[in-house]
Amino acid sequence: MFRFTSMKTTILTFLLAVTLFCGCKKSSSVTIIQDGAFSGTFTIKNSINTYTESIPVSLTLNQGEFTISLNTNSKPVGGNGTFSVKNGIATFVDENTWTGEFDRNRILNGEYDMEIKGRDLIFTRRTQPQTNIHSATSYVQMSYQYVLKKDN
Repeated sequence: MFRFTSMKTTILTFLLAVTLFCGCKKSSSVTIIQDGAFSGTFTIKNSINTYTESIPVSLTLNQGEFTISLNTNSKPVGGNGTFSVKNGIATFVDENTWTGEFDRNRILNGEYDMEIKGRDLIFTRRTQPQTNIHSATSYVQMSYQYVLKKDN
C-alpha cells in the first residue's frame, strides 16, 4: 500500500509541475523608447569590410512620430514620419516623396532590429537573405545601422 501511494504522489506531483510549466505564459518582450532627442551616427558597411561610411545623425521621437536629420552632402539629409515598436522590432514609415538617384536604404524607413545597450539605442536595418545566387557571382551585402544616445 505504501509503494502505491508514494508512486501516486510522485505521478501527481509530476503532472502538477507539467501543468504549471505549460500553463505559464511567457511575458512578451515590450520595449518602450522614451520620447526625446537622440544623436549619434548612421553607419553603412559592406560585408567584406571594403566600404564604411559614418554620418552624424540627429533623431527626435515624439508620441509615435519621428524627425531625422543627417549631416551629409548626399541625399537624403532628413526625413519624418511615424514609428512603432513591437517585439524588439522598430518600424519606421517615412512620409516624404523621394527621387530615385540615391540608395533608398539611407532613408529611415522599414523594419529595424532594435537594441538598447546601456545608454545606446541601436537600430539595424532588417534585410531579406538573397536566394538563387549563382555560385560564380560575387555578392556583397550592405548593412545600415544607427547608434544613438539620448541627448540630455
